[in-house]
Amino acid sequence: MSNHMHKSRQTKRVVNREHHFGACPYCGESDGQLNNEKHHWAICLEHRTMWYIGCGIFSNWKDENDEIWDRNRRILSKYRIVKPLPMECDCDECDEEQDEDNQERR
Repeated sequence: MSNHMHKSRQTKRVVNREHHFGACPYCGESDGQLNNEKHHWAICLEHRTMWYIGCGIFSNWKDENDEIWDRNRRILSKYRIVKPLPMECDCDECDEEQDEDNQERR
């Protein structure tokens, strides 16, 4: 029997470095947003996930109408709500601030 029979599965850590309003927890991406009236939802097309951004943050909902919102509701009804992956920063300044915060908590 070979010692290599049981290969360990390595999973890649998913990171969000560019989407301020969160990202899909499965891939770290966001494919934009859809409005349901003045409520904004971000979506991931690949994983059919959605997460709530907020209410009245973007003004583009004012340029939409019931027809668009009905279409958006139909689309969103096929998606599942997830907790978004928050944005992380990897700059030196943020790393230093995070180190300081951790030292203060000790």
